[in-house]
Amino acid sequence: MAIANWSSPYQFDLTNPYNGTLLFNVQTGAGGDHLYLLDQQNCQFRIGVRSTKSNVPQSDGSILHHRFLTGAEIDLSIQLWSKPDTIACDEVMQDMLDDLNGAFRSLLNAEDNQGRLSWNVAGTINRRMLDDIRLLVYPELTVGGDGLGVVKVTIDSKYPYAEDVTQQPVDISDGGTTTITNNGTATTFPVFQVQGTTASFVLTNLTTDESIIYGGTTITSPDYVELDSFNNTAFLNGDGADLLSSIDIVSSLWPTFQPGPNDITISGADVHILWNPSWG
Repeated sequence: MAIANWSSPYQFDLTNPYNGTLLFNVQTGAGGDHLYLLDQQNCQFRIGVRSTKSNVPQSDGSILHHRFLTGAEIDLSIQLWSKPDTIACDEVMQDMLDDLNGAFRSLLNAEDNQGRLSWNVAGTINRRMLDDIRLLVYPELTVGGDGLGVVKVTIDSKYPYAEDVTQQPVDISDGGTTTITNNGTATTFPVFQVQGTTASFVLTNLTTDESIIYGGTTITSPDYVELDSFNNTAFLNGDGADLLSSIDIVSSLWPTFQPGPNDITISGADVHILWNPSWG
């Protein structure tokens, strides 16, 4: 009999271009005969760490290196059941396998926001997600002696954390300062949409002492420059002209939101901030 080890979370949603959403750990299918059950013991989540290294002789034999988080990977082990007490076989198994392969294959080079793995957080109304996921290891089916089909697959995300599904927009007017509290456990990288007619502005996280110093191409309302602090990009209206050359790269540090309160201020323009509390 299929036994879900997940006390929490229970339901997982895989958002993908192929079939929209594929649900795990709940009964699905046109005839209610599909149960994609995640084997908790064989599902693993990990975040990679990379370190710069320099072979420089030191009197004490050591040197401090810079370390970087390289994103997240998750291995999924998916059991194919028809019902909690019935192993999927024959046409049902093939149908489930086709749906799985289609969903994961479509994540090979999915577009922005087309790939997400989200789940419920026990005891709260919140949901978390791995955003912008892509296929890393193609699905592989094995069938045991009891006839149970198990599909193993690996997906990854460029972000080294999980995020709340619900985005939290914040607006700050020219000259204003607002405290933004990241209730998560990981430093997160927001998107800033700087608005108004201006040729120069300074956007600062006073808590972390990180600032973007902009001076150059004039932004004319209602246009805005979108600053992506994770990718370090600056584009007019998010997908227009590249305005990175207008940023003083030498004197700028892309603002992030550390866990806890962050005091954000801007001078020379208004800003609309898009961000999600992050966990890692």
